[in-house]
Amino acid sequence: MSSPVEWIERITRYPSCYLNAERLDIPGDCRNPAVLRVLDEILCQGLELPPLPQCWPDDEMTLLWLQHWMLLPEVARLLGAYQLWPALVRDVATRELTPAQRAFACCALGPRSGFDALPTLALKPRIEAVGLNALLAWQAHVPAALLARLELQFSTEVVACQAQLPAVQPDKGLLLMAVQHARFIAA
Repeated sequence: MSSPVEWIERITRYPSCYLNAERLDIPGDCRNPAVLRVLDEILCQGLELPPLPQCWPDDEMTLLWLQHWMLLPEVARLLGAYQLWPALVRDVATRELTPAQRAFACCALGPRSGFDALPTLALKPRIEAVGLNALLAWQAHVPAALLARLELQFSTEVVACQAQLPAVQPDKGLLLMAVQHARFIAA
């Protein structure tokens, strides 16, 4: 297992590893280490992201985000499917979910917001926007520099749709279950 310092280094210096493909599609012949190193330097300068804190919080939530950084888009999809489950059942849209999303979303893990957010949006960006909103509920517990980089893992459409949603309360139990489920899917 890597240390938090290594996770921070990777997130900070290598945005090409997690930048959403709709934001930047890197051709296969440009995926060699030398080209990616130059591309990462350009991205770090051009994205104008907030500076990283000099001292990172050593709390459970920040460490969870750092350790599972590459899984956060899948965590968001799971959280979004879970929150939208009542509306998806009503609209007979559950068959459009992946089996893993369906398995997680139908679990009874506590209260759901159950809101019918963004009903006219296609299912995938809708689920991602609602899930991103659930992740951003942790803004009081996660450094702003990390939150700004989180949005880069999603398409601009998803980020714009998430901005239309009302803020939600963070749910630690649900987040931990989604992270565990995402880890299982990735294994």
